[in-house]
Amino acid sequence: SHDEERMMYKNTNFGSSGSGYNIKTLSTGLKRAELAASFFLTMPGPKMIWQFGELGYDYSINACTDGTVNNNCRLDTKPIRWDYQQDNARKELLSVYTGLLSLRNHPSFKAGFTTNRVERSLSAAFKWLKLTTDTSNILVVGNFDVISSTGSVTFQSPGTWYDYFTGTTFTATGTAQSMTLQPGEFHIYVNRNVTYPINFSNPTTPVMDLLYDGKKLVLSVKPNPVKENGIIEYELPETGVVEFQMYNSNGQLLAFESMGLKPKGKHQLPISRLHKVNQYFRGTCFLQMKFKGKSIVQTLLFEN
Repeated sequence: SHDEERMMYKNTNFGSSGSGYNIKTLSTGLKRAELAASFFLTMPGPKMIWQFGELGYDYSINACTDGTVNNNCRLDTKPIRWDYQQDNARKELLSVYTGLLSLRNHPSFKAGFTTNRVERSLSAAFKWLKLTTDTSNILVVGNFDVISSTGSVTFQSPGTWYDYFTGTTFTATGTAQSMTLQPGEFHIYVNRNVTYPINFSNPTTPVMDLLYDGKKLVLSVKPNPVKENGIIEYELPETGVVEFQMYNSNGQLLAFESMGLKPKGKHQLPISRLHKVNQYFRGTCFLQMKFKGKSIVQTLLFEN
């Protein structure tokens, strides 16, 4: 509910600790926000992200304009903290949110977020969540304790799975497998090589890639958040026709650009080539690249 207390305010004021692990510290609290988002945004259904939650907003819902906290101040104006985007730890949390929303909108996986084929185990500190379709599956594991935790989970199918955020592989047996996770550790495993790699020690602009028939299609935009002089970078596994489309968060088509026949290799496109970028693009948008019947989507945040 939008009436709940801000997660990061609760982390920094009431977070638990143990064995040198303290949720009240900002860096650890933000990591816990990543953990919570990994389950919140992979659970099917509509979601509300409340006032800079994707950057770890740590003002109370009852914060007063004079800096105190009082239940009578729930409707008081809260500080706008665009400067949070200059903090690498907060930008990392934003990248996790962006990656999760990209997964929800990815053509190969979006059906899983409307499926009723959902399994979960959420009662213990070691939690897992499964989304299953006929072709594309997701498995989320996370440790909500302040000490290491071991649990057992069975992947939907045996074979190679991919860690969505790190790109590393995991071999699933299709039977129960034991995992030990450190406090706050989480993984989102997908059964297709569609990854959104984030360097968790030095966050950078994530890259979307799509593997099909052993060939990799790559898309990225720099910088992200995007400014007028942003650059679309893409790499083609072979020669083919490329098209770009831009949508807003309501699914409205904002721009279309056909690149025609492009050769194999790396290419760049100024984002200003997309029509009326200054007039139409604000907030969160989705850039879709189409190539030989495949599509890949990158979530962008446009700065005003």
